[in-house]
Amino acid sequence: HKTSYTQDKLVDKVKRATAVLKVLDNIRNHNKLIDLIPSLHSVIVFRNPRDTTNSLLKKGWFSDYQLSTESPEPARTLDVSHGKRVHQFVKESISMEEWFAMKEYDRVSHYYKWHLKKFIELANCQNVIFVSYDNMVKDAEKTKGRIFSQIGLEEGDKTSEVVESINPSTAIKENFEAPY
Repeated sequence: HKTSYTQDKLVDKVKRATAVLKVLDNIRNHNKLIDLIPSLHSVIVFRNPRDTTNSLLKKGWFSDYQLSTESPEPARTLDVSHGKRVHQFVKESISMEEWFAMKEYDRVSHYYKWHLKKFIELANCQNVIFVSYDNMVKDAEKTKGRIFSQIGLEEGDKTSEVVESINPSTAIKENFEAPY
């Protein structure tokens, strides 16, 4: 049995929806999402710069190989330029020549600074909740309570299972020393 929606009913349903976006690159579309879903609540999880940098360097997201068109990694890109894959945020923040001339560490730093700038732009936005990754790992139950309280959510069938999966023993701390 299929449900048929009129455009008005569908728009009303979407306006009451809760959306969660995992990939931080989606932060660039935050204002467009708010226009589409005015009641949207955004939960932005941030990490300290050193852990973020170490993690990204360990994963190699910005290595020459990962940016090459030969890489088997999923393309989180907007375009291919100079024979390399280009992340979406690059085109709005730096010239291609500068980007490709950077070393991997500098690309990672640029990525973090771009996100930090976006976080600052959203700092005073209504319905945006910032959550420290370290605090979430340290006390997931308290963090969940704060988020649910601010958004007005109730626990669902899987809430406890998800919260229990966020704990220090499952959080990976990289011991990589950044080259600075």
